Amino acid sequence: MQSFRVWWRRTRARHATTKSAKRPLTLHEAIYECLQGARKHWDETVDICVRLNVDPRRADHQIRGMLSYPAGTPRIANVTVFTTVAAAVKEALEAGAAHAGGADLVEAVRGDSVEVERAVATPDALPLLSRVARQLGPRGLMPSPKTGTVGEDVRELVHFARVAVPFHADPAGQVHAPVGKVSFGVPRLAQNVCALMERLLQLRPESVRKKYVMAAVLSRTQGPGVAVAPRALTEALLEMEMQRQAAANE
Repeated sequence: MQSFRVWWRRTRARHATTKSAKRPLTLHEAIYECLQGARKHWDETVDICVRLNVDPRRADHQIRGMLSYPAGTPRIANVTVFTTVAAAVKEALEAGAAHAGGADLVEAVRGDSVEVERAVATPDALPLLSRVARQLGPRGLMPSPKTGTVGEDVRELVHFARVAVPFHADPAGQVHAPVGKVSFGVPRLAQNVCALMERLLQLRPESVRKKYVMAAVLSRTQGPGVAVAPRALTEALLEMEMQRQAAANE
C-alpha cells in the first residue's frame, strides 16, 4: 500500500500537468507562477533552462558568452585580473577586483593558493595564461575576446565581470543561467529573460535553419519548474523591441 506522501506527490504532479496543459503561459504568467510559494526569509535565485537545437560537438555550434542584465544581477562575483602592467594592477584592485597581477598571480593559481571565480585579462597577459589553462579551461574561465573578458580598460573589465552572468550550452544543447532573485519581481525578471534570449538569438549558428529554441523552463532554488513556450518568449521579445522603439521616438 502506497504511503500518503507518495499519493500526495503523484496527485500534485497530475494536477500540475492538467493545469499547465490548458493553455500556454505568457512569459509574465510563467514568472508569476514560478514565484508562487517562495520563502519570505530567503531570497531564492530564479533560473532558466533553454533547450536549443544545436549540437555542441560541432565547432560552429558552441554557444557561450557573458551577459550583463539590464534589470540587475543575481549576485556580485569575485574577479581575478591578469595583467603585467603595475598601474593596471592598482586600477583593478581599486575597481573591486579580488586579485590582480601577472606572473606571480599565475603561479599562485597554478598552485591552487588563489581561487578564481571570474577571470579577465589585458592583452599583454595573454601569453601567460597558457600556464593556467588546465585550471581555468575546464571551468570555462579562460579570458577571451569573444566573451568580453579581454580588453585594455581594466575598470570596465572588472565592472563587467563582477555583474555579468556566464552561460554556455551543455552537451545536451541546454543553456542554464540565473536571471535574478525572487525579490526582483515579475517585470525585472522578464527584462532579464528577454535580454538572455536576445543574446542567444544573436549567437544562433548560421547552419541552424529549422527551429532554434526548442523549449524553456523557469525555476527557483527550491521550487518546481514552469514551462515557457518558445512562442511566449518570442512575443515577449517583440514587445520589448516595440517599447524600445517607442522610447526612442519620444
